[in-house]
Amino acid sequence: MQGALPYQAIQQLQAQGFLKGFGEGSVQPASIDLSIGQEAYRIRGSALPLHGETVRNLLKTIVLFPHDLALPLEPGESYLCKIKEEIKLPGSVYGYTNPKSSTGRNDIQVRLLADGVPRFDTIPRAFNGELWLLVSSHHFLLKLTAGDKLAQLRLFDSDGRIGKEEMKEVYEKYKLLWDPEGNPINFAERKISDHDGSLILSVDLATEDIVGYTAKPQGRSPVLIFSDRGHKPDDFFDPIARPKDGMITLEKGRFYIFYTYEWSRVPTLFAAEMVAMDERSGEFRSHYAGYIDSGWGYGRNGEEKGWPLVLEVRPFDDNIIIRHKQLICKLRYENAQELPSKVYGETGSSYVRQKGALLSKHFRPVGTSSAII
Repeated sequence: MQGALPYQAIQQLQAQGFLKGFGEGSVQPASIDLSIGQEAYRIRGSALPLHGETVRNLLKTIVLFPHDLALPLEPGESYLCKIKEEIKLPGSVYGYTNPKSSTGRNDIQVRLLADGVPRFDTIPRAFNGELWLLVSSHHFLLKLTAGDKLAQLRLFDSDGRIGKEEMKEVYEKYKLLWDPEGNPINFAERKISDHDGSLILSVDLATEDIVGYTAKPQGRSPVLIFSDRGHKPDDFFDPIARPKDGMITLEKGRFYIFYTYEWSRVPTLFAAEMVAMDERSGEFRSHYAGYIDSGWGYGRNGEEKGWPLVLEVRPFDDNIIIRHKQLICKLRYENAQELPSKVYGETGSSYVRQKGALLSKHFRPVGTSSAII
């Protein structure tokens, strides 16, 4: 089978010298974590290299000044950080990157720039050059340290995305979506489809007492130290109680954490990605992070009954009203090359069996004094 490279294939690329400098625990079931090094710059704004242009040449036109990582990143500003690892790819392999959940849940946008590539988050076949992360913290003062893992790289040998016809067979075989009561949702119950093999999910504003969080406005929170795990949630976020009328009004410029009504499963022979909804669903972004490793909500042998996905929502218009079970994101599945030797939850993952609007691992669980490990 062809598609996403699993855990053992990524390790083989490491052994062959294509992936260098990765720390222990970086390899995930169908991805590998990317971290920043010491070199960082404050830049004028988001930009891409031209075809064939190095990122260092681009830096000459957009750099403001070098940034000392001993100082926090200012909210709303753009920074370019060179990744710590070295990556070159064989001619048979290409890659895409996604922000890690722990960045997306804190309104931190992370995009990858690659030498010679005029698109974000893309590493072509036979790549051999420098890689940089464009980092912008939209809400919080952010303290980064060399070695902080901000993105994850997915590697492929071919396009393994599941199409419309194959999805029906896969869905019925693996029972991909469940409701909060632990019942599988039949394929025929899905009334809305984009006819592209994706699954459209909705927002849950009724199951839990706290259905979401909104980030405090800029300037009202302490520094978010990315390497710490004991931050107080109420220093950074305000909880959103279950609305009595089943709807919530979103404000432009604010950032929200919600979760899906459907509990998703990613069987071990697959991986998945949340992909953008089009403007017909509303003027908002439903996520930053979006990659879901093999075994999420499934386990090794199908023993799990799905887990809800956390949504990282940023509205682009004022007074956007969302209602319970309103369609909010799409899930796209892709084939893995082979069964991974490790599945989600076996590699030190932080969000196993997550429930509700769970904040990132940087925060103490609500109502406790301990941190998520």
